[in-house]
Amino acid sequence: MKQNIDSLYDFINAAEKSRKYAPNSAAGLRSALRLFQKELNEEEKSSTSLFRQNFNQIYQQVVNKNISSYNASSLDVYRKRILRLLSDYEKYGIDPTKLSTWTPKVRMVIRDTTKLKKQPPIQKAMRYEVLTTRDQDYEIPFGSITLVIPNTEKAKTALLEGKFKDVAVKLTVLSKSLEDSA
Repeated sequence: MKQNIDSLYDFINAAEKSRKYAPNSAAGLRSALRLFQKELNEEEKSSTSLFRQNFNQIYQQVVNKNISSYNASSLDVYRKRILRLLSDYEKYGIDPTKLSTWTPKVRMVIRDTTKLKKQPPIQKAMRYEVLTTRDQDYEIPFGSITLVIPNTEKAKTALLEGKFKDVAVKLTVLSKSLEDSA
């Protein structure tokens, strides 16, 4: 099996098709590979091991040519994507039977709600959600209390300018005290 730059693209496609890479991850890897491919010479394009061997010099060329178009952290993300791709390819792409036994790590995203709970009531109240369900009026829920504001231009302007912040703070405090007493 040829181990050239095209085999890396084939590996990304095969890994995406077999659900080893999520579609967005595969697209990110392809994008990084296109960026690096521009800086490869013919020998590096024809050999993934030579690409890996000269990676640091190639990365420096990528940075030097693209520093005006990309920020440093973006270029570092591209570097990490290519290193991940080369590592995965060496482990699972050279021998196609290993691709079927590959179980990639799945990242679970858990949102931290403690930051929101630690904020003072005024900051929580500024994040109210406006719903327009009841006769096209604005409904703003505050726990067990819902503030209903008529749908007029004056009310819309006041909402957009944040003029209901004081009311929101008082309703949040009132709602909290009602929940605590219940």
